[in-house]
This record gives sequence, C-alpha cells and structure tokens, in this order.
Amino acid sequence: MKRPLVLTAILTMMVLSSYAQRPFRLTFVANPQFSWLTSDSKSVSNDQAHLGFDYGVEADIFLGNESYALTTGLTMNQTGGNLIYQTGQNFTFAGESLPSGTQIEYRLKYLEMPLAIKLRSKDFGRLNIYAQFGLTNWLNIKSSGTSSDGTLNDASINDEIKMFSMGLNIGFGIEHDLGGNNALTAGVVYNNGFTDVTSNPSVQDNTNLKTLRFRLGFIF
Repeated sequence: MKRPLVLTAILTMMVLSSYAQRPFRLTFVANPQFSWLTSDSKSVSNDQAHLGFDYGVEADIFLGNESYALTTGLTMNQTGGNLIYQTGQNFTFAGESLPSGTQIEYRLKYLEMPLAIKLRSKDFGRLNIYAQFGLTNWLNIKSSGTSSDGTLNDASINDEIKMFSMGLNIGFGIEHDLGGNNALTAGVVYNNGFTDVTSNPSVQDNTNLKTLRFRLGFIF
C-alpha cells in the first residue's frame, strides 16, 4: 500500500511546482469529527461511532483563477471506532486470545494528506460557497485498543493496523471574507475509506474507516 502514497506525493509536488508562481493560500483548520469502522464480514459488526479531532494546515493552489483550486495539506487526525467480533471461537488480537463477542475500541492517530479539487462560487457580498471532491491519504503513526473483556486496556495495537490507507472525500461549505487576505471558513467533509485499515490474519475481513467532519478554519 506504499505505492499509492508515493504516487500521491509525486503528483502533489508536480502540481505545486507547476503553479509555484500562481496565487495560493493557507488555512489553519480545527475539525471535530465522528468516525466509525465498517467490515464486510458478517462476524464483525460496527458498535458505535468515535468522537475525534483533526487539525493542521491546508493549502489551496489556484488553477488559473480563484474559482478552481487544488486542495492539499497535512493534518493530525485522531480517529477510531468500535467493532464487535462474533467469530464463534477465540481469536487472536494483539498477541492475546480473546473470546467471541468481544468488543474492541480502536483509537487511531494518522497523518492525513488530502488531495482534492475545490470549486468556489463568485462572492455574494462577503460570502462564497465551495464544494470539493478528491482523495484522502492516511499514514498511521499510533494505534491503541481496549477490549470489553478487560484483557486489553489502551494497549498498543500497531501490528493490527495497516500503515497506509485511502479514501474518497466529498465536502461543501462557506467562506466569509474578513478583509485583506483573511477569511473564516466552515463546512462539512465526508471521508469514505475504501482500503482495509486492519491487519489480523485470524479475522478474514475488509475493514474501512469512515469520518464525518465539521471543518472550521482561518484563511490567511
């Protein structure tokens, strides 16, 4: 799964280089979010959503004019979800043997690099609206888990989580001009993961990460 990350990084550098002399802007973002995990296996079910947070810097590189932009950046994403494993027998997780019916709470920390096309409307007074669509790239830097039977308590589960995963993102929002180069922005972004985030040979499934994010930012 390292190849998509490398290709995304190369594409981003090529675009940044091509538009190095054109206008761009930076946005500090602080985004509360709900996240959850879904599995394609009937023996693994989603239990509840996880409240998390995403923060960092995003960049809009305008493509000729301010109506079209390439959006990228680097943020720290604290996310996760809960899964119940109804395997019918004990299963191995993080080096421990857990009984069937155990719930695992995943707490995941990712470096996130989005790559999306943003379409912006003309200004209505001091407001404009935008929509975006693209890819989300997650690089896992820390994983911990807690099991409902008490065997695991915020234990390291790095071996249970794949280092790299991807998803599609779609969002919309508004921008309010404060004068000069500054503005406030707010919106909603849905990330729909399509690669497996887990790595457990004793449970044969494909688990995807989903997030619903409330995007808040200061543009300068």
